[in-house]
Formats: sequence, structure tokens, C-alpha cells
Amino acid sequence: MKRDYKINHLELVKEIEQQKRMLQKPVKTKQIALLMAKYELDLEEAVLFAVILKRYLKNNYSVSFSDIRDTYKLSNEQYFQYLKTVKSLCKKDMLVLESGSHRRSSNMIDPEINIDENVFFQIVLGEDVFDDVDFHSPFSIIDAGKNLYTKREEDKISEQRFFNEFSRLINKIDNQLEIYKLLVKYSTIEQVMIIIALEDKITGDGSVQSNRFCDDIYDSLRSKAVFMRHLYNKDLGVFKDKLLILDDDSRYINTPDFEITDTYYNKIMTAKTRKMKKEGLQLKYSKHLKHASFKQKLFLDEHISKYTETIAEASSKKGFNKIVKSLKKAHLPSGLVMLLHGFPGTGKTATVYEIAHKTKRDVLQVNISNIKDKYVGESEKRIKAIFTEYVEAKETLGYAPILLFNEADALIGARINVNDSVDQMYNSMQNILLEELENFEGIFFATTNLVDNIDTAFDRRFLYKVEFKKPSVEVRKKIWKSKIENLSDVDVDKIKEFNLTGGQIENVARKFLIDSILHFKEPNIEELVELCKQECSFKKHDSNKIGFGRQNG
Repeated sequence: MKRDYKINHLELVKEIEQQKRMLQKPVKTKQIALLMAKYELDLEEAVLFAVILKRYLKNNYSVSFSDIRDTYKLSNEQYFQYLKTVKSLCKKDMLVLESGSHRRSSNMIDPEINIDENVFFQIVLGEDVFDDVDFHSPFSIIDAGKNLYTKREEDKISEQRFFNEFSRLINKIDNQLEIYKLLVKYSTIEQVMIIIALEDKITGDGSVQSNRFCDDIYDSLRSKAVFMRHLYNKDLGVFKDKLLILDDDSRYINTPDFEITDTYYNKIMTAKTRKMKKEGLQLKYSKHLKHASFKQKLFLDEHISKYTETIAEASSKKGFNKIVKSLKKAHLPSGLVMLLHGFPGTGKTATVYEIAHKTKRDVLQVNISNIKDKYVGESEKRIKAIFTEYVEAKETLGYAPILLFNEADALIGARINVNDSVDQMYNSMQNILLEELENFEGIFFATTNLVDNIDTAFDRRFLYKVEFKKPSVEVRKKIWKSKIENLSDVDVDKIKEFNLTGGQIENVARKFLIDSILHFKEPNIEELVELCKQECSFKKHDSNKIGFGRQNG
């Protein structure tokens, strides 16, 4: 099994900064060694890549190779030697040349260089280009395949890289899907043909022009000739199985089109597997969030943790089923309806995500502002529609997801006197919500920053009401440590007293990190303290430090 070498891009850039003659005399530092191992580079390749990455991060656009020559004072001999290294890094798909890249570069003496997108995501963001692909959905898979094809068409990735990435995409597909069962029977180029034919069928283009497809994929004339011979002879498996057909009525005599047959298209796109059914959720007023996407580490004070652990246990599949059965037997409402309230940025929404992650339940998140409509009666209909969607989601997913009304202040606030149709609308929406929660069967969370303004009618509807105060000093220390790597205990002690929420700490950490990336500076605790003061002074009631005023939590 290949080891996963984790590269810290900030440390890598610092190492380059510290070695002013790095290109003249390459040094195998810790991060350079990791870079070499992860991407199978030699020392010169790794050092040059790191230098380009440094400049790419600073400028946020393509790097001129002559600028590198001037900055590092390369001799003509060294310059041309590193041009060969650029070519080598392009072949390994670490770099992309701006103007034409792999096949039609316009200036190899002074190329404009970009970092390959996938490599950039891996090193700088710690992500994979396929992280957002839903491998249970044929539509998401086809879209990912089309995106890869477009990159190849635009010369952003090499031929070999394209085939490698396409194979990796196919291998990630849920093996229960009909599309996977069909694709695995064929070679990679046939898999590409199937995916692109599916995409064309969905978008209404109908068929794929074969010679353009061939030219987009292959570099060499020989490879193109071999592919077209197989196409004309119809001896590819996809033609023998009648999965793809050549269009005999093509307008282009010498460039026949190919397309997917209706039989196979319907077989792939209408298969009734359970996992495909999950993707059949038609949600108009709520957003479907997968539990697997919630990965953020959460730090809470002990008194809040106890409540959330109880709620998580009650929401677990084993606990929830047992509770529902018992409550129904006792003729009591069986829904778990919770309110999380308190200061902004204290982790209310993040706690719902954490519970979803622990209990493996997806979240249907509702943006209250999307419910409101200027026309009388429409907003009320949307409230009802949300709960109808929830019932359908339960049936489709096969379990009760979490329904989240985030920032629900406007919807659960105190009743207002009716002076116009807008006032009437708000009161009607509240009445509908109260009625829906009374008969709710599932798991419901509402979050609010204004608990004192909640209408008393909602008090008994919420089974658990958990208050989120500002984090204690000890929790703030943990949050700081999690947000900024290599922050010493001494430095943490200098900033822990600022009475910030988790959300505010994250804002400060982001500004601090952005500043470090842009200016390549060593962590400076004085600057971090100043950022904390700025965050505190944004609102006067936040500006107190513990010991100088009353702690709010």
C-alpha cells in the first residue's frame, strides 16, 4: 500500500525562503523530501516545483520562467537546464504551461507556468479533485467525467494523466450502480466514449463527433489512426454489444458520429438501486447535506457536551428507534425536537453537523429567508412543503434525516400585532410550524441567537433546549491550537484571554494564515494579538478580556 506523504505547503515555502540559492545548490529539506517521495520527483524537480509554488501562491496567477531566472540569478546554462526540468514536470503532470501546454506551447524559451489543479488541491488545500463527486449518482459521475474530458480538450492535462484520472474516477463508483457494472467491462477509452455519449444524450446534443473526440484525447498521429480504424471496423466491445452505435446519417461523411442506444441509456439512468434512489430526492426548499461531509473538529464546554451527547445517543439509529417505539406506546409525541440557542459563533450549527456525523444521518437544511414570499399565502405553503419534503426524504433514504431550521429567529419569535398582510403572514407561518412540530415524526433542530424573543407557544414544542455560551478559557485554548498549527503554549497564553467565540477565532486564524501566505512571514504573536483586538472591538460588548469585565459564558 502506497504511503500518504502529507506536505505542509507553508513549511515548504519557508524552506525555499531560507535557501536563497536553492536553484543553484538544491538542498534536500524535510518538505522537499516529502515532495520527492509523494510525486516520485528527483531533487531538481522537487526544488523547482517548490520555487514555482512559492511564486504561484504569492502572485495567484501563472509564473513567468524568466522571472525565476532573474530572481535566482541563474546563468544561461542553469536556465536552460531548468527548462528541461519544466518539461519533465509537465510530463509528470505537476505543471501546466499557460499557452497551449502539452501539445501546442507557443514559447518554450520563456514559458508561463501554472500548477496542475489536482496537485494544487492536494498540497495546498489537502483535498482531492473528486472530493465533491457523489459516486452514488450517475449524474454526478457523468459530470465529473465530462470535466476531465474538458481539461484534456483544453490541454490542461496530459494524455497519460487523463487516462489515469479517468480510471481513478471509474474505480471510485459505487459498484452496485448499473453504470459501474457496464463500464467495468470495457477499456478506458471505451469508458470515456460511454460517459461522453451519456453526457451528450442528457444535454440534447445526441451524438459525439468521432474525429474531434479522437483529436481531443490523443497526441500522436499513430494513436489517432489506431482508434479511428477500430471505430470504422466497429470492432470495439461497445459496438459489438450494441451499447454505442455509429450514426450512418452523419452530416460528415469522413467523421461519423457515435451515440449511446436508448436501451442502454434507459438501463443506466433509470436503474432502481437503493443508493440511486437516495439521489432521487427532489428538494426545493431544503438543502441535502451528506453526513460524511461533516469533518470539522468541535470543541465544547463540558456542560454543553453532556447535552449534545445525550441528544446524539437519542438520535442514533438504535436509540431513536427504541425511543419512538416507547413514546408511541405511551401515546406521546414521538419526534425529537431540539432548540440550540445562544451567542453567534458558539457552534450551534456545527453541533448539529457533529450529531449528524456521529449518528450517520444526513441533514436537510432550511434557509428561512428562502421561505418568505411577497405574495399572500405562498410563504405558508412553503412551510408545509418543507415538512412534506421531509416525509418523502425519510421514505427515500430509508431512515429519518435531521431537519435543520438554521437561524430560525424570524420564524419562532414572539407573535406580533396584525397591522397588515405581512404581519398576518408571519403569524400564519408560526401557526403552521407549531402544528407541524406537534405532529412531527423525526429529528428536528432549530438554531437561534435571540432566545429571549421566542414565542412562548414554542416552549413545550422543544424537547431539549440547549444554551450555547461563549467558550471557556480552556476550550478557547483548544480551538486556537486546532486552527493555527505550531502555535506554542506561550503564544496561546497571550491570546486565550480574549473573550472570543469559536467563529471569531476562526476568522482571526484565517486572516492570520492569509497574511502569512501572501507575505511569507514567520508567525508573529504581536500581529495575532492585534487581530484579536480588532475582532473584539468590532462590537463594544466583545472587547472585554476576562478579569477586566464580566465574562459572558
